[in-house]
Amino acid sequence: MAETTFEDEACIEFLNQHFICIKVDREEHIDVDHYYMEACQLMNGNGGWPLNAICLPDKRPLQVSTYSNAEQWIKMITQIQQIWEHESHKAYAFAERLAHGIQEALLPPQTSQHETAFNQDWISKCIAQIDLDYGGLKGAPKFPMPSLWKALLLSSTANDETANLCQLTLDKMCMGAIYDVIEGGFSRYSVDAYWHIPHFEKMLYDNAQLISLYALAFQRFKDEKYAQIAQQSLAFVEQNWRNSDGLFYASTDADSEHQEGLYYTHSLQTLNEVLGEQAAWFCRYHHCSNEGNFEHGRNALYSIETLQAFCQQEQLDYELSKNILNDCYSKLKQHKSTLTKPSIDFKCVLHWNALMVNAYCMMAMTLKAEKYKLSAVSLMQQINAQFNQDGEWYRVYSQGRVMVKAYFEDLAALIDANIQLYQISFDEKYLQNAKTLCEQCIAAHYDAETGFFNNQQDALLPIFPITDDITSSGNSVMAHNLYILSWYFDQSNWRAMAHKMLMNMSPLIERSAPWFAHWALLSECFNQGFEQAVFASATMPVITPDFLFNRGLGWASPNTTIPLFKGKTINHFTQLYTCINSTCLLPIPLDADAMSAFR
Repeated sequence: MAETTFEDEACIEFLNQHFICIKVDREEHIDVDHYYMEACQLMNGNGGWPLNAICLPDKRPLQVSTYSNAEQWIKMITQIQQIWEHESHKAYAFAERLAHGIQEALLPPQTSQHETAFNQDWISKCIAQIDLDYGGLKGAPKFPMPSLWKALLLSSTANDETANLCQLTLDKMCMGAIYDVIEGGFSRYSVDAYWHIPHFEKMLYDNAQLISLYALAFQRFKDEKYAQIAQQSLAFVEQNWRNSDGLFYASTDADSEHQEGLYYTHSLQTLNEVLGEQAAWFCRYHHCSNEGNFEHGRNALYSIETLQAFCQQEQLDYELSKNILNDCYSKLKQHKSTLTKPSIDFKCVLHWNALMVNAYCMMAMTLKAEKYKLSAVSLMQQINAQFNQDGEWYRVYSQGRVMVKAYFEDLAALIDANIQLYQISFDEKYLQNAKTLCEQCIAAHYDAETGFFNNQQDALLPIFPITDDITSSGNSVMAHNLYILSWYFDQSNWRAMAHKMLMNMSPLIERSAPWFAHWALLSECFNQGFEQAVFASATMPVITPDFLFNRGLGWASPNTTIPLFKGKTINHFTQLYTCINSTCLLPIPLDADAMSAFR
């Protein structure tokens, strides 16, 4: 729209004569985006981007819409300008009615006496929404929805059908062109229902979560391809998005040379030139043709079956074919190094960098590699150094300066990252940091009347994010944080806050199951109780545990500052205390052989 509409001379002239034009980065000002997106959905029944709002001087919207070409846009703004000039009372009356509608829509759920258990019924409602042929949720466009698949993988009540549907989704995603088989990393979403043709923009928040998800899938299913996808995607992030300060950039554009997908798709002529005699075989597997499976005779690289199934059908040797395929990918990667790359959004976002800390922690736990732990520690050091200026947290860091004060969603993700980092390091400063951040978040963002946390900086109304959509909602992450930290620090009031939030959310969890997956996991936490394995010893245990949902590890050192760990007897050998909801059983002495089981 920037090119088709806002560079149109007639449009420019009319806008400059009658309107004050303001461009807002929705990723920087998430409360503003949320507010006007709600208005768009109320007015049109749907939302999307680009998001365009025409407002009164007091910011209340008159018209909110998504894409319009120049002719449509000029017609619309001309009508609004005429109403404003000659019948402004109508504009104010409409804006007032719309503002009331937005206010009602933005309020979080009110107190409910109904409590939902995370059980097979919730899973059944999720399954009813899943595409049983191609994975993901039914319909198009298809988004990865990492929170949903993580919840289904971790559910204690999940069965073989649930596991199979998770595997189906993970497999179909990495076979579709939404996954970049040449360089690694995932695009934002698939425009079709088969994961074949993506919107080629790559986002840090997607890739951080999907690295974690595929690493978790490797732990769950022991399938090496999941570990490889996580590793290749992490390599993409590190090679393309890490700045000189050790933080990670926001995204890579879908376009290069003013054409979407140009960098990621290939003409048949190019494939023949680069791959030579291997091209025909490669094109059969990836369904490439002269006509192309994408725009302008170009081909996105997807497959509809596994390489093993393809080889059986084509009567080819699997190991030889795998080597040839990897050789083809290497040649295409070398060829792409000669092309104009899509532009990078060089801003660093606190929330998304915190998700990368979690990704490193998950990789450390599932792949048992020390390098990922060291990377998580290093990234957290840079987050603390760059996003916190004079005791104030900021959302965006770019070119050596910070912009936009942190929203509570940023802080919630950072608290979670500190908790996860403690699990792999046993360094108590991360738990203490999480506690301090939690206290700050409550003081600045908790709304006692509703029982939820809100974002409000530039929007007209408080924004209460509660939906687990592309990322887990800020409120569901914060509720988990309150729940977990309440056990470590003996803060029953925090647990009560989390429980109140969950109670209020219960009807929505039941009604719209897939979009409240992280909330549903919290319900399971309360139902099962929080388990802790506390190692009491004079020296830090050297272990790399598996990722454990609703379970925490701890080290009761001689000088511990954590209430849960105090009073644990320390002898010349390690003792293991197993605790449920802070009630600990008698310790079990562990010799060297027993400790090796935790590594």
